[in-house]
Amino acid sequence: MDSVDVPTERQQEIAARIDLRVRSLWGSGASSVRKIQMFMEHFCRDLALSAGLEAADPRLNMICRVPKNYISKPSRTRTSKLVHKKRTDAGGYASDIEPRIRRTRDGLLPMDMVSADVRHCDFLARRQDGSITTAKMVAFQDQATNRLFVRSFICPKGEAIRREHVLATMRDMFADPSWGVPKHLYFDNGGEFQTGAATDDLARLAALIRDVGHDILIDDVSSLEGGIQRSLPYNPQSKVIEGVFSNITRTIEPMLPGFVGGDRMKKKVENQGKAPAPMPGNEAAVHEAIRNEIEFYNAAPQQKGYMPGFSPNTKMAEFIQHGWKAITFNPDEFSLAFGPEVTRLIQTGGVVSINNRRFRHDDMMLRVGEKMRFRLPLLENGTRIVALDDHDRPLFVALEERAFHMLDRAGASEQARQSKVLNKAIRSDAAGLEKIDLTAEMARYATDNPAPRPAAPEAKVTISPVLKEAARQRLPEAPARPSDSEEFHRTQDEAFKKLNAALMRRRA
Repeated sequence: MDSVDVPTERQQEIAARIDLRVRSLWGSGASSVRKIQMFMEHFCRDLALSAGLEAADPRLNMICRVPKNYISKPSRTRTSKLVHKKRTDAGGYASDIEPRIRRTRDGLLPMDMVSADVRHCDFLARRQDGSITTAKMVAFQDQATNRLFVRSFICPKGEAIRREHVLATMRDMFADPSWGVPKHLYFDNGGEFQTGAATDDLARLAALIRDVGHDILIDDVSSLEGGIQRSLPYNPQSKVIEGVFSNITRTIEPMLPGFVGGDRMKKKVENQGKAPAPMPGNEAAVHEAIRNEIEFYNAAPQQKGYMPGFSPNTKMAEFIQHGWKAITFNPDEFSLAFGPEVTRLIQTGGVVSINNRRFRHDDMMLRVGEKMRFRLPLLENGTRIVALDDHDRPLFVALEERAFHMLDRAGASEQARQSKVLNKAIRSDAAGLEKIDLTAEMARYATDNPAPRPAAPEAKVTISPVLKEAARQRLPEAPARPSDSEEFHRTQDEAFKKLNAALMRRRA
C-alpha cells in the first residue's frame, strides 16, 4: 500500500476492516482457513482498488491473498467460533462451553431433593390396536439415594404424556411410605411441566402440603421464590436424572426384547431389511417389563459417581436404619385436588349439569339459583366434583345424580329423604326468624318518607265550556240495583210461574 501512496490513516482503516471480516467469517460458520482465504479474495480486491491500486497491477493477487497464520491467529478464531456455536448449536454450547459450578449432595436426606422428567423407552411396544410405539415413563429421582420412582404409559397414537399422567405418578409417589412428599422438586422445562394448568397444579400442591404442616418448596417457571426448581433449557447436564436415563439405555434396556437403541435413525433390528420387532405381549407385559428394569436399576450397585459400590436400595436402607421416615399423602384426597374448574348455575333440587352429566348434593338444595365454582378431578372417573368457595377451598363433594326406574320404590324414598332434609333446614332457619308484617312496614316507611307538599297551582285549564258546565252540575243518582238475595228470589219466582203455566197448559 505504501507504493501507491495510501495515507497511514487509510491503511489502518483497511487493516481494521480485514480483521473484522476474518472474525465475522469465523463467527458466521466458515469451516476452514482455506475457505476464508477464498472468501477474502474479492473483499481484499475491492479494498485495494478503492485505495488506488490498478486492476492490472501484477501485485494485486499477492495483496489479496490473506496469509493462513493471519486467519488462524487464536485472537481472531477463539471468540468468533464461540459466537457461531452459541448461535447455531445451543445443545453443544451448553455441553461443551457453558460454565458449570460443582455441587455436592453431601448431607441430603431422602426426599430432600427429587428430580422429575419424562422419558421415551428405547424399545418398541404394541398398542391394543396393533400399532407400534414406544412406552413413555414419568420418572422421579431421589438425589440422596439415586432411587427411581416410575410409572409407565402407552399413549394413544398422536398423544404424549399429559398433565394427568404426571399428577397420577406424583399421587402414587406421595402415598408410598418408601417415598412420600419431597421437600424440593426439580422439574424439567418440558411441556408436561410448563403449561399454565401445570403451574397452577404446582401452586395448589404447595398449598396442600403446607396445610398438613410439611413445607414443600414450589417455584413456578418465572420465579425463584419458594418451590419447584427448573433446569435450564437446552442444558441436560444440569439434570442428574438425564445421566440415569442414559445409563438405562446403555446397560439395561439392551437386554429387553424389542430394543432399538437411543438413536431412532439407527434402530437395532433382528434381521436386516426388516422392521424392528416390538416386545412380545400386551400392554400389561410392557408395563411389567418396565417395572422390572426399574427394580433392577434400584438394586444394582453403582460403579462410579456419587455413591460407588452402593445400590440405591442399600443407600436407602442406611437412611432407614438411622431413623428416616416418609411423610405420605392420602391418594384419594390428592385425586380430588387437581382438575379444571367450571362455574354453573344450581338448578331445582340442588343439581348442576356439567358435560351432559348431572351432579347433586344436599347442601346445594338451599343454593338454587346461585352460581358456584366446581373442580372436575382429573384423576377420578367423572362421578364426583368438588364445590369451591371464593378462596378456592373445598366446600363439599357432589356425586353424580342417580336415575331411578319408574317402578323402583327407592326413588320415592330418596325423594322423601331430600324433601325431609330441605324442610329440616328451612325449619331450622325459620326458628330463629321473626314474623314481620310487611304491609305495616310499607305503611311505616311511606309515613316516614311522605310525598312533598305541593305548591299552589299556577293555573287551571278548561278543556271545553260544555264539559266545564256539566262538571258543575250534580250527577243524577243511578237506579238502585237489587241485592244478590233479592235478585235470586226474583229469578226463582219467575221460574215457578213459568213452570205452573206449563203444567196448566198440559191439563187443558
